[in-house]
Amino acid sequence: MAVKIMKVVSVVAIATSLYLLPLAAGSVSRSQSVVTAGTNLSMQIRNRSRVTPVAIAGASNDLWLLGTHSCSTGICKELVRSTDGGESFEWVSSPPSSVTSIHFANREDGYAYDDNQSTVDSTPLYWTRDGGKVWHLALQRFRRWPSGVVTTNGRAYVLVRRDCSTYNCRYLDLATSSTSRNAWTSTPLPIDATTHLISVAAHGLNVWIIATSDGGSNAQLLVSSNGGQSFSDQSITGMNGLGCEANATSAMTLWGFCATGMLGYPARSTDGGQHFVLLRGWKRSAANSGLVSPLSDELAVFQPGGNLFYVTRDGGEHLTSVRFSSPRSSPIDFFTMAFASRTKWLVLGFQGPGVRMWRTPNAGRSWKLVNDPVT
Repeated sequence: MAVKIMKVVSVVAIATSLYLLPLAAGSVSRSQSVVTAGTNLSMQIRNRSRVTPVAIAGASNDLWLLGTHSCSTGICKELVRSTDGGESFEWVSSPPSSVTSIHFANREDGYAYDDNQSTVDSTPLYWTRDGGKVWHLALQRFRRWPSGVVTTNGRAYVLVRRDCSTYNCRYLDLATSSTSRNAWTSTPLPIDATTHLISVAAHGLNVWIIATSDGGSNAQLLVSSNGGQSFSDQSITGMNGLGCEANATSAMTLWGFCATGMLGYPARSTDGGQHFVLLRGWKRSAANSGLVSPLSDELAVFQPGGNLFYVTRDGGEHLTSVRFSSPRSSPIDFFTMAFASRTKWLVLGFQGPGVRMWRTPNAGRSWKLVNDPVT
């Protein structure tokens, strides 16, 4: 059973579920083609239009927003950028139409892909080295599962599967590349790719692979201290469920969430991932779609699922429910968040086809409603 994870992109490394890229172990993949989504279009006369937000990302004090707008061919994609914490946006490019998610490692290097497909149909992964103006094909093709890109210390990591049939793949590799280049290498992982849900966390040269068995037993933990070149199998406790993920904020501190099938729970490790303990400040149940998004060893946002989220500033000892300064005109089904820095955050609230957006300049202590960009 695949676990649906809401995507939140942060200034720290973000865990990712199954990436299915047909890349042979030890091989190198370079750009196959270039999608000129910014340079040529920026020279054309563009009619100003309202951009409806779809996805957001943050890095190096900037925010990016991927959205849609009406155009002569129907609905077109737009990428806009904010350098003032979400107060204003400027047009960057018109990315490939298949893109639904974005991730930036810094102000220049980023990734875009489609995370909405629920089949094994192939779809491209794109990479940019100029802040989203031009997009290159990062790998020629990859198979889809709920997925994302992990970046840290100037490197990107994705999980790739080999020897795939229509629905299953036998082998799992970790593919990595410098974020400033488009050259990928891979390392085979000693994990049964057919029976586990897998996530990746990374910080500096430390990489963690967490594999949760279909039966819900305790997860398997692989740890690397050399950027994913080699792994050791280590014991792990406190990560039990049908699907678990973790985000790292230092070599010793990881924040995790496990979905059990009926509910879920947030946990934290301070010993490099060997022991995870339930966040002390959380006394309730959480949905399977819950997510912990940390910004430091002490500061994190916890989304238990649905229309609530909480902030902890003391490593999970206490959690404070977020209350927006602007009254909500309609219920919010769920939130997704992006962090430009530890203090500048952007929030999208989805309610059916509608979207509302808020920004905070002070780590969630106060909020302002943000209008949809017009570019």
